[in-house]
Amino acid sequence: MKIAFYDTHSYDKESFEKANEKFGYTIDFFDFKLSERTAGAAKGFQAVCVFVNDVVNAEVIRILKEENVKLIILRCAGFNNVDLKAAYDAGMKVLRVPAYSPYAVAEHAVAMLLSLTRHIPQAYLRTKTGNFTLEGLTGRDLHGLTAGVFGTGKIGRIMAELLSGFGMDIILYDPYPDTKWASSKGFRYVDVPSIFKESDVLSFHCPLTEQTRHIVNHDTMKTMKSDAILINTGRGALIDSKALVHALKHNHIGGAALDVYEEESKYFFNDWSANVITDDVLEGTPTMLKWKTQADNDSLYNTPPCYGIYICGKVFKWLKKMGGLKEMKKRNEEKAKILYDFLDSSKLFKGTVRKEDRSLMNVPFVTGDAELDAKFVAE
Repeated sequence: MKIAFYDTHSYDKESFEKANEKFGYTIDFFDFKLSERTAGAAKGFQAVCVFVNDVVNAEVIRILKEENVKLIILRCAGFNNVDLKAAYDAGMKVLRVPAYSPYAVAEHAVAMLLSLTRHIPQAYLRTKTGNFTLEGLTGRDLHGLTAGVFGTGKIGRIMAELLSGFGMDIILYDPYPDTKWASSKGFRYVDVPSIFKESDVLSFHCPLTEQTRHIVNHDTMKTMKSDAILINTGRGALIDSKALVHALKHNHIGGAALDVYEEESKYFFNDWSANVITDDVLEGTPTMLKWKTQADNDSLYNTPPCYGIYICGKVFKWLKKMGGLKEMKKRNEEKAKILYDFLDSSKLFKGTVRKEDRSLMNVPFVTGDAELDAKFVAE
């Protein structure tokens, strides 16, 4: 069998070539995604293998059928990017991964939760620059709080059991409840409104369907506790991203830890560090972690890409207070040189800071020296 692998990276090639030693399939690895424009590349192949951000809609399936492709293989558990009816009508079989290691995903979700509640990324960034202060790093105990698990498949059940180990009360939602398992663990199922209203931590482990798309929205977040936390390792479109940003800004919820984003296909799994991200929601909301807690309102901006812009503003404000770089030189020329060299060489500050980013960060961008302004701030 000849298989066309779409949207592959070096780690995909390495692992599948090793696994294929037992089978001897002919595999071609493509670094581009499957779409209407690239479906023709599957000519001569009996199967295509795709990932979460490949497009397998009716038009793509029509092209694949014309190229005599018989099989669509997903190297992921979710299949919301596949038009199953079109595949059925075309006589094409669709295979998927029945489950990743459910422990890996659930443990990753717990790691994100702890990073959020214990300010671990902030503490790391501070200590990396020699800042060992504790202000704003006060955490929050999970013990005694209520954890809601939305979706109780393999991953959701493990997540519930892990959170129970912290001494949390567990509530659950699933349209197909496993009441026997829940009863044996002392957990209880509730309805959708109740899980949003009662949860201090709400973690999502459900597939993306028409019923679950934007299940987290303006209305549902308004019913949540003002210090509640959202965790999403499922599908990005479970959350209305614009509504989430609005909720964070207006204190409707306490924070969110996100491993997925509904418009991620262009950006995720690629290096955009040297490019401009034009997605305003993604640019304004750090990809992996977003938080705003009672202890530290500034923590909203303490993750890349916002971190560099935020610190830049703080440095400029401090310089102005000191009377600028020239005045600082009079007091301590050595310290002034160290500061300037740090600004000039640090990767955080390379390039310019756009005006729209300044207002987004809500930080006063002022300088105490024209040379710094010309070098680091774009007017």
